[in-house]
Amino acid sequence: MLPVAAKGRFVPSPLAIILALAASAAAPSLARAQAAPLPAAEAPPTEEQLRIETSFRQGLIAIAAGDYEGAARIFDDILDHDPELVRVRLELARALFLSGDHDDRARFQFERLLSADLPETVKANIEKFLDAIRLRRRWNLAVTFAVVPDSNINGGPESREVNIGGLPFYLNDSSAQKSGTGILTGVEGGYRFDLGDRWRIVAEGGVTQRSYDDSDLDETLASFDVGPRLLLDRGEVGIAFDGYYRWRGLDPYALSTGVRLDGHYLLTRRLRGEATARVAKLESFIGNGQEGETYDGSLTLRYAIRPSWLVYASANAIREDLEFEHLSNTSSGVAAGIYGDLPWGFSAGASYRYAETGYDGTQPLFNTDRDDAIWQVSATLLNRKINIWKVTPRFRYTHVSNQSNLSIYEYDRDIFEIGLTKEF
Repeated sequence: MLPVAAKGRFVPSPLAIILALAASAAAPSLARAQAAPLPAAEAPPTEEQLRIETSFRQGLIAIAAGDYEGAARIFDDILDHDPELVRVRLELARALFLSGDHDDRARFQFERLLSADLPETVKANIEKFLDAIRLRRRWNLAVTFAVVPDSNINGGPESREVNIGGLPFYLNDSSAQKSGTGILTGVEGGYRFDLGDRWRIVAEGGVTQRSYDDSDLDETLASFDVGPRLLLDRGEVGIAFDGYYRWRGLDPYALSTGVRLDGHYLLTRRLRGEATARVAKLESFIGNGQEGETYDGSLTLRYAIRPSWLVYASANAIREDLEFEHLSNTSSGVAAGIYGDLPWGFSAGASYRYAETGYDGTQPLFNTDRDDAIWQVSATLLNRKINIWKVTPRFRYTHVSNQSNLSIYEYDRDIFEIGLTKEF
């Protein structure tokens, strides 16, 4: 049997002490579960099992000494070799929580643990940790940097020749497909104002920019949202006034302001539901007819197959009523994905998205309606052993293919993103 977790002290919050003691009290029953790093066996333990046992004890000692960052590194290292060790994942989540600086990672780990075969008392304590995470942190801040090679920055067609009214025309350089490497930078953050035990006002904002050698292709987006949120027993719901301001190159391009209703809820201990609905007004600064109202909604379900693997599925719909009828459109799509931890410190994910868009009215010059279909596949890979400034770099590849009954709107695009995000 593994040692019982020591009772670590937690300075930032008295509530954390209570929860830590609750988790420690649950440790004996948890150690008897099949999730124990060293399963009971008559044969002598192997060298690898002894190494895991020794590392696990060192992690518990680090928690007892208040070295939560050190404990998290030890448990991370054990999971790098075997991501299926549920007891180790529980102690990792607890160390992250007690550190007070990794609430998002702690919440992610705790929610995954609810899918494990654990005693009900342990799962009840996990839900207490999740409640405490929702209640305690007032602010968040994240900085992003990435290098982004892109085969088709402007989403232009591969062929320069298009047929309009039966006559051939040739696209200029700015309209045809153009490749390049961009630099993605961004900063986002938020603050929470508590109005009581369950009500709060949340204000968030951020700025992201993609920069290229050709500055005309640069794109900058500043976004914000502010509004009340209600904490539920196993989730939250809120309404917000939100919007964004968009630049192309150095010139203002568009402004969107609207109202968004969103929420998420743990439907079961394995299944999490998320929903969003938004109504907004869109303004254009370049007189291209893309002014009007937009309506969109989405629904996402995330399911924990087991603590080391998650799957999700989503559906969304968008309606744009714009100044020019031929630009107004209705779009609907579906997506699905999987993400999990692998041995040797790797984590990987894959996703697929398909959407169809139908445009209103007849397209000028082509004298026909326009219908597009877009599909997108993505793959993500990282290695948790690689740590730069306490951040793990992430590699992401995305292929996009847009098919249309009008060839001028058809394109393919390959995007590589090598970057990192630092959370404070």
